[in-house]
Amino acid sequence: MQHVSEKIYQNPWRGSSEGRSDIAPPVLYLKALQNEMKTLRVDLAAEMNGNPFLFLDYHNLEISLYKTSLAKSESLAKFLGQCFNRVEYLFEFTEAVRAFFDRLLRIPTNKYHCMSVKLNMDLTWNMGILQMLSTFDHLDWDLT
Repeated sequence: MQHVSEKIYQNPWRGSSEGRSDIAPPVLYLKALQNEMKTLRVDLAAEMNGNPFLFLDYHNLEISLYKTSLAKSESLAKFLGQCFNRVEYLFEFTEAVRAFFDRLLRIPTNKYHCMSVKLNMDLTWNMGILQMLSTFDHLDWDLT
């Protein structure tokens, strides 16, 4: 999971490549990372079924991947009309957040003392994500 996480955070549209025209469309990176996530879920299925906290880590990784859809990056905006379907990724993003909280609420409360500090931080971060999702709008969207 750490390897995939590093790939997500080393994507070409995270600030350092702003204004560059030679980067590949974001959809290429997102599709490749989505495939890695699916493979990871299959590979870790047995471990995740026995450890609900590992499932939370997985869902948090999904959230990190799809958080791209909230970005106001110049390089992402350039591909909106071509191949980057923001609504599709916002939906996946919402589903990942929902899955995180569904999984969290299925954990018996007597096991919460086993939650790591990282998972507590992820919980706080995901509450912030919910707020961002609830107030997100885009200039190109007709809200009337």
